[in-house]
Amino acid sequence: ERLNKRFLVGSNRFDAGGSTGPEARDKLRDWMQSNGLLVQMCQPKGYPTVYGPCTDEFPGMDHIAASWVGLTDGVKEIVEKDLFEPFPMFPERIGVVFDTSYPRASPLCASPSDSASIGRLHDADGNPGCGPLKPAIDVGQRNTLDLLEAYLDDKKSGVRNATREFQVSEWVKRYNLGYGNETKGVQPFDQFEWWAPQGAGGNVSCEDLYFPLPTNLTGITPKDATSVDACSTFGPADVWTTAIRGSYGVFSKAGSWNPAEQAFLEVLGHPLCVDRSNSCVESGTCYPEAGPLGWTAQCTFGPEDFMKVLDIQVEMNSRPNPHDKGPGGNQWNELS
Repeated sequence: ERLNKRFLVGSNRFDAGGSTGPEARDKLRDWMQSNGLLVQMCQPKGYPTVYGPCTDEFPGMDHIAASWVGLTDGVKEIVEKDLFEPFPMFPERIGVVFDTSYPRASPLCASPSDSASIGRLHDADGNPGCGPLKPAIDVGQRNTLDLLEAYLDDKKSGVRNATREFQVSEWVKRYNLGYGNETKGVQPFDQFEWWAPQGAGGNVSCEDLYFPLPTNLTGITPKDATSVDACSTFGPADVWTTAIRGSYGVFSKAGSWNPAEQAFLEVLGHPLCVDRSNSCVESGTCYPEAGPLGWTAQCTFGPEDFMKVLDIQVEMNSRPNPHDKGPGGNQWNELS
């Protein structure tokens, strides 16, 4: 009964009062003690005695991925329009309801949808799961495009940076030959002379290069898609106006909405890959794969912006989706 009352709270909006960092986290923890539920997205083990640790079943996580649920005024409105699940949890279950009176339950950052925190680096303050998405072909850079553009700037300036040149050569090698489970690579290529393409690598589809690649899923970022600071100026009004919407899979893997970026053309001699996503991706109306928009930005939101995150989440789910009836899945927000 006590949890139900907390879930039904809808009119109390969180206000950090100008606080940021640890102070804002403490205020958010206090607010969550009586407003909504902070729950872990996981499947506990054991019956009738449940034992832990409760896990998201992703190896190597250095943080806990959680989600906040509560019947805010905005959520109530779209639930009544049959656009939103009142309890949009993955995978339709919860494992732990956090007692936020404990400092260790402090939310470090938040996103208005699943933000693939397991695939994110630390942010500038060292918070795990809160930074930019990890590059699919990891050569020690936060963003592949940043690396290639810096390398090309060096070339134009006549600067020799041995470390950067090595990283680029490794990236090209892994692109050509494949890299573990991340990319299949582009064939044909001679593995002993990987720098000398022997086929039309530019014709490979992004789906074939980054197999398996989510198809027909819509990602969304602020218009400054590569900025780790873009969230500070992004709000609900931007979701259907200034935001970039495109293939979630292509951006999350390639680090760019445009596989024909000039940097890719100059380094590879052809586009990174060919984006063959359906035209319905931009509007988020592909059936049956389409679901709510997925947060693919290189930034997440600090605890002081938690209420803005919830407002963005409502806006991202405010339009009818193409499912047969009722709201689609995957509508949760994510906190690290």
